[in-house]
Amino acid sequence: MSSTLALPLGRIEILSIRSISVMKTLIKFIHTASCLLLISTATFAHAPTLGTAADFAIFSSNGAVSNTGLSQITGHVGTNLGAVTNFGNVNGNIYPPNPATAQAATDLLVAYNELAAVAVA
Repeated sequence: MSSTLALPLGRIEILSIRSISVMKTLIKFIHTASCLLLISTATFAHAPTLGTAADFAIFSSNGAVSNTGLSQITGHVGTNLGAVTNFGNVNGNIYPPNPATAQAATDLLVAYNELAAVAVA
């Protein structure tokens, strides 16, 4: 009779050890998930709002924009001050200084100030 009891007890011990291991893993997972959910989203990196400046692949708010050599640009090229020269292959528009580039320069400054205000840890 003792041999028949040893087999179920052995199984129970093995299942208990496996169950404890699974429970420890589950508790670690729940603890980690809870900690991540409680952390404020302000601590995570985020991209600044670029506004109309996001429409440009190349933009200068203070100076001319020029190209040397062969380049293939996908997106708009523009400047708020100066000229845009030597861009032959642009899949987008070329914007010299105008009200649209003035707005993009303003939006770019806002994005810069937003990033400058973020504390560096």
